[in-house]
Amino acid sequence: MKFIALIDNSLKSGFGHVKRSYLLINSFIQKYNIDEIILFFEESPHDDTINLFNQFNLPKKISYYDQLDFQLTQFKKNDIEFFALIDSYKISDDLVKSLKDFSYLNKVLRILDKPTYSSADYIIDYNPLALNKWRNYNVNKSAKYLLGSKFFISDINFKEKTKENLNLNSDILICLGYSEQFKIIKDCLTSIENINGLNNKKIYVISKSSEKLKNLKWKKSFQRNIIFKTNVPNLLPYIEKTKLFITSSSTQMYEASYFSKPTICIELNKNQSNSSELYNELGLWFYIPNNELTSLKSSLGYFVKKIFSKYKRIVSYKWGSKNINFSGQEEIVRNIKSSSLNNDFSYKSKEKNEFNYPKIDTIKRDFKYMNEYLNLRNFHSTRKIMGNTKIIKRLEHYTWWLKKTSRESKLFVRNNQQKIVIWEESKKIDDEYFLIGGWFGSKYKRSFWDAYALVKKQLEECKLKYPNHTWLAIIHTDNKHVLKMNLNLGFEIIDTKINERYGKIFKKAFKINDISIFNKLIYKNSL
Repeated sequence: MKFIALIDNSLKSGFGHVKRSYLLINSFIQKYNIDEIILFFEESPHDDTINLFNQFNLPKKISYYDQLDFQLTQFKKNDIEFFALIDSYKISDDLVKSLKDFSYLNKVLRILDKPTYSSADYIIDYNPLALNKWRNYNVNKSAKYLLGSKFFISDINFKEKTKENLNLNSDILICLGYSEQFKIIKDCLTSIENINGLNNKKIYVISKSSEKLKNLKWKKSFQRNIIFKTNVPNLLPYIEKTKLFITSSSTQMYEASYFSKPTICIELNKNQSNSSELYNELGLWFYIPNNELTSLKSSLGYFVKKIFSKYKRIVSYKWGSKNINFSGQEEIVRNIKSSSLNNDFSYKSKEKNEFNYPKIDTIKRDFKYMNEYLNLRNFHSTRKIMGNTKIIKRLEHYTWWLKKTSRESKLFVRNNQQKIVIWEESKKIDDEYFLIGGWFGSKYKRSFWDAYALVKKQLEECKLKYPNHTWLAIIHTDNKHVLKMNLNLGFEIIDTKINERYGKIFKKAFKINDISIFNKLIYKNSL
């Protein structure tokens, strides 16, 4: 039986498709009578790719996507029996159907990380949220779905290799996949170089651009602590022995999750865009979306310094997922060989719940809330009524999040969907105590009455919690609903102009002109 693999392998797509395909083919060889491997590549394979597949002591043929039609005709003519693996974003569903048409014995596997219709016999998606992604999708009911992190494909022999006596310890490991990414890595290093206190950190940089990066003019104190490497056959021992991993939002973030390492994931392109829920599920809370790559040069170094200044606290938190393992390829082959897999895609619509008071989760600088907090804060309908209407970038938010450990926020949830964050903070100015606070939610109009009830409850609690405090609220004059709400809750207008004394409390918010200041004496008592 032949094994056919169609593999993306350009500099843009990186090395992940190649490595995944190699590992899966290897598991098939161990379980099936494979007598030849036929490889189709997007473009001419690099030496690393050739050397990898040369480890198979089997006849091999190498071809390219533009020759697929001719090769498929030859397969059909000779009635070849085969498994076909598609690890490519470029292969159409029509081609999948034509592959299946040759013989009933042929089986087509497709690795996908985003739901897209496929006629393949087996669909592999090792995203831990895959079942939820596919449940409401127009699935191919005749296919078998191998979904979830237990099907993650990686090198199961890494532990044997880490036993070698190699000095791989580092403070920072930078590897953005196996593509070049010269500019982004340069920006990362430049930002780190410019921050005092990071020049003594040992840094491994693993990239196709390592030689070019090495020849740039770096500060001597900085460069002597950087080790540049180009060809690393197995990255896993390096991940295991670093303190901080800076990587792309690709296969490597799953490996970082296994090792429970503090990690910064960088989304290099739109194909790598993920939800905050996925990063939370993997236990990797720091990520930079593709549309914020320009902030790396100016902000990454300061954030990295903040990580190391709080390192004991950060590493004490639960990083990584228990569901990541390195036997996914064996699990895939086992399920295909036994044909025992059965996915239930039935979806029961939720009944409408009666009005009830939202449940409360307290945010104690818990990483699992960090991204959700920012997502709610940056929601369009929230931004337009805030003092600062600009989108807050993720690196700025993470740095702010790590600054304080004492302030708590409360997250209110209704039916696992409707969410509101509400908070307060004590300030002391000229021997007088003040409270500032606020709330924001993902759906402003839907959350208003919840917010009213929550603010009312918050005021009652603050009377006991913060004696001798005066509450100040800053509100846009065009925010009519909240203006009425605060007046109804007992606030009084005390100033409609920017006041220097209050400006010390609200700081940047006072750059806005269309504001009203409200005052509420929360509790007055001489202690």
